[in-house]
Amino acid sequence: MAIYVNGRDQERHYDPFEDLDAILTLLGTTNTFFWPFLESTGIDVQSYGEEDAPLISGEAGTNVELNDPATGWAPFKHLGGVHSYHFEGADDQHLHGGDAAKLSFNGTTDAAFSVGCFFYAEAATGTLISKYDAAGTAREWRLHLLAGPDLGLELFQDIILDSETAQTTTALSLRQWYSGVITYGGAGGDGGGGAEKQAANDMIIYIDGVAVTATVSEVGGAYVDMVGGATGVMIGANDDNAAPANEFTGRMGLPILCGKQMSAVNVAEYHARGKRLLGLD
Repeated sequence: MAIYVNGRDQERHYDPFEDLDAILTLLGTTNTFFWPFLESTGIDVQSYGEEDAPLISGEAGTNVELNDPATGWAPFKHLGGVHSYHFEGADDQHLHGGDAAKLSFNGTTDAAFSVGCFFYAEAATGTLISKYDAAGTAREWRLHLLAGPDLGLELFQDIILDSETAQTTTALSLRQWYSGVITYGGAGGDGGGGAEKQAANDMIIYIDGVAVTATVSEVGGAYVDMVGGATGVMIGANDDNAAPANEFTGRMGLPILCGKQMSAVNVAEYHARGKRLLGLD
């Protein structure tokens, strides 16, 4: 990294762990999950910092090594030593982890949380990060791309099959890097006596560190709150390891999940530090 001192170009050592640790601080200490994708071989992808939440790389029901030449993972090492992984939806590629209560954000209404990542989409639809098993009736939440492509967050109450969603109103472009973060304050839904689409209206969508206009929708009109289910977290798809669905196609890096509604300042700094780690400045 070059800096200028008294008109002279001088080199300063770039320490990526400064950015990694700063991102971890932004996420807080409540239910904090951060996967910087430091691995380029094997099947294990470790979390960084607060929570021990390893993921496994796989295709439908089969673990597949990140460096297997027969797959499309193609780990790419970026400036800050982190990798992005390529997810091929047609091959059911995904990362899957175990279930944990800290991955659920249910409560008397809901609990606040934020979820996001950097992504380079090659198809207009697909799930980025989820705890959402439709086949196993354990749907809770999913950050996903809807036709457009639009970035959205869906909250689901599986007992009554009702949900609320907030999504971007301006379509994103394919084959372009974005950081996308959606924060939720935990208001719960109108089915609990609140205002119409109360949960969706409590979400803020950030694209490249800036809050953008959202449109909200609901299914059923009686959503109250998420119910903690038995499915694990999944990156690049939703449902379970044996039968991934709504797969994402494209590259992804620096996925985050935390148990607080990140502030606008938090999200802007995540974007700035993530861009530097990925060499997107």
